[in-house]
Amino acid sequence: MEVYELFKMVFGLIASGFILFFLINFAGLYAGVGGCTGKNIALKNFLKSVEDVYLTENEIDFTDFKRLQFTAAFQPWQSPPAFQIVDDATENCGYIRATVPVLSKPGEEVVIDARTINLGWWEYSMAIVIPETLVVFSPRDGNDATWDFIRDVTLAFPETDNTETKVRFALCDSGKIDEGVCGSAGCSAFDFVASILPATQGTMSGACTATLPDNALLISVGAICDVPTNGICVQPLGSNGIGSAMIANVSQQFTIIDPLDVIALSLGGDEETLFGPQGKLLYNYKRASFFQELGLATELATVRALDLAEAIHTVHPDHRCFSALTSFATVTAPLIPLAETEGKTPSEATALVATLTASKNAYTTVVDLGCDYLFT
Repeated sequence: MEVYELFKMVFGLIASGFILFFLINFAGLYAGVGGCTGKNIALKNFLKSVEDVYLTENEIDFTDFKRLQFTAAFQPWQSPPAFQIVDDATENCGYIRATVPVLSKPGEEVVIDARTINLGWWEYSMAIVIPETLVVFSPRDGNDATWDFIRDVTLAFPETDNTETKVRFALCDSGKIDEGVCGSAGCSAFDFVASILPATQGTMSGACTATLPDNALLISVGAICDVPTNGICVQPLGSNGIGSAMIANVSQQFTIIDPLDVIALSLGGDEETLFGPQGKLLYNYKRASFFQELGLATELATVRALDLAEAIHTVHPDHRCFSALTSFATVTAPLIPLAETEGKTPSEATALVATLTASKNAYTTVVDLGCDYLFT
């Protein structure tokens, strides 16, 4: 009887150990699958939020990443671009393709907003995803163009008065960062722009040498730019509508035609990837997206304008809208081949911007003559 009882005890221990080993391994496997499943669900919810904001331009917070302890790294070099799950515990957990134009900087808590380039007859929108950030401007001179461009770039960032995740703005002069430009620490975009007075413009011109917070983006702006050691340096748009920028530690000059170019370079910066600096990749992606949509929109708009002009001319040969619509189509059509160049050389960029301006003015004439109701 004692031998039998001993046998039962030994067998019970072995059986219990086997069952415990099975349960531990099963639980670990389930946790791994469940972790990836949860993260992929959160990633899909994130993309849906990006799509909603892209359409509505109403900024929102997104915090699901923090609860699951991961971030979504944006990979603009993929076709189409994708968001990849990144964390310390899971490898190759998943990714999802971006469905709308977006610029993104990873973070567990982010604000999602959208900005639009408006030509009157066509609008280009792009979502912007950014974590808690302090944008530090370093004006390198007191020129009006420098300060006007700082205002324009500021307003291209998300306005976060109504969100928990904040994007704040400050000025840097030599070794000092001023976060209280608006009268209190942590200036929102609108408060910052409203507080930059002409009196301030002549008092700051030293390169920023201050120690920056970990969440800071440094944007130096001035008529002269060298390769910066931190952040980016931007030469404002000139009379031809063209500016330029350089990324820290990257000896390449980037053509600038709008504030979203600056946002792309700034969000990516000199962070190294397998395909080069993230700032350069975001910049190339933004430009390719913008010009691809511009080419398609131009083709549709010019065909519609000419069709309408012909229809009007058939009934009323001297109608004011015939001339306005024909002129708009003639001025706008060159954007089709110009968009294919993406304005990569100074001459291409100059021609592109000049044609964009002429097209916008021609459409203003269409509106002023009351012909836009036909076009839209």
